[in-house]
Amino acid sequence: MLDSNLYAKLILELGKNPDKRKHVLPLLEELAKREDLELSQQDCTAIMKVCIKLEKFDIVEALYDWFRKSGRAPTVVMYTTLIHSWYLENRYRDAMAVVWEMEASNCPLDLPAYRVLIKLFVALNDLSRTTRYYSKLKESGFTATYDIYREVIGIYMASGRLAKCKEICREAEMAGFRLDEQTRKVLL
Repeated sequence: MLDSNLYAKLILELGKNPDKRKHVLPLLEELAKREDLELSQQDCTAIMKVCIKLEKFDIVEALYDWFRKSGRAPTVVMYTTLIHSWYLENRYRDAMAVVWEMEASNCPLDLPAYRVLIKLFVALNDLSRTTRYYSKLKESGFTATYDIYREVIGIYMASGRLAKCKEICREAEMAGFRLDEQTRKVLL
């Protein structure tokens, strides 16, 4: 039987190629049967990301649970991966529980974490959290990406705050992004 890390490497390599992803599931099943499972945080998170591509959200959750039970603390990347998985599965409340866990651990956020969290808050139609995390993103020195601008503009638009929409549009344009015609027409 192969070492757990070799399984991880095979899963990661096969997961990169859409034509070879069908070979990943048997490897995941073999890996799940192992009682001596030992994965690094990086390998565990990378396998979780492959499982998201395969829409195997139950495996993402199982890997996260296994990692926690092994006595190790998740990193921002692992938290973000689980939140993203539950976001894609429309399990927004479960994702929020992980957000609260991440906040309680004082885990510093990176740009991908802000992107996923803002998408989640917009999906929940939570304007206050969206604006708070958008502000935190800027305070942390990150520059918003096009999709973050679109999400923030969208929630302001949905809440009828057109002046704030225009302000965010100006920020996006100053950052070098050109918004789509439909958004620009609504704001004119």
